[in-house]
Amino acid sequence: KFWMSLEFGMAKKYVDDLADNVRRGNRAVLASGRSTGIVPLGYLKEPPVDRTHGRGAGRTIADPERFLLVQDLFQRALTGRYNLSDLHRIARDEMGLRSRGTRRYPAGPIAITTIYDMLSNPFYMGLIRHGGDVFPGGHEPMVTKAEFERIQQSLHRHAQPRPASHTFT
Repeated sequence: KFWMSLEFGMAKKYVDDLADNVRRGNRAVLASGRSTGIVPLGYLKEPPVDRTHGRGAGRTIADPERFLLVQDLFQRALTGRYNLSDLHRIARDEMGLRSRGTRRYPAGPIAITTIYDMLSNPFYMGLIRHGGDVFPGGHEPMVTKAEFERIQQSLHRHAQPRPASHTFT
């Protein structure tokens, strides 16, 4: 029992140290303006130049197929003439905007929640949100901070607090 508890303690220490090293590496990547995970629609990750920079450490670049489409969607949202449903219909039917797809899931038409998430994501104004913190990104922003704030106000203008209680007959 003694040796088993010693082995478990050593394994726990190894896992804790590994988690700390991964967090430290992620903070270094984020501080350099690169994203650690999957980048949003309209951007791609450039593969790393060599293996010394690690997996997923490539720069974020504009997607040649989708960047201008997503940017046009942001510009339409800025006009204030379109609601979320209209933007979704335009993106799906007129622009033909589709998801990237993965090995497991093929590319397909984007959902209305994807449009909402895109318009709410600060990544498109040049910031990277990770674990509650915001880091400056090294990628090309689609909109300025002022334009992003205007979109947020138009998106959330119907967000009224719900009443705490209801009066029923």
